[in-house]
Amino acid sequence: MPTQPQQPQPQNHPSRVRRIAALYVTIYDILLEVKQIPEGHIYAHCMGQCTLEEFQIAIALLIKQGKATSRNHLLTLVEPG
Repeated sequence: MPTQPQQPQPQNHPSRVRRIAALYVTIYDILLEVKQIPEGHIYAHCMGQCTLEEFQIAIALLIKQGKATSRNHLLTLVEPG
């Protein structure tokens, strides 16, 4: 029996917002530990848990809030303080 394609969730759907928030915290925690890491390495570990768009949103939020920088897809911690 064919399965129905999964419908995309609205941008403000609570489970989507929770996934993005969890990604944000997880990625920031990783950066605190390793200081810099290729974005693709992190996404490879997350891809079964989130969409690429959700991952990119979390990265964009880290950059926008001054927690990280990204150059050539190398994510680098902006040291706190």
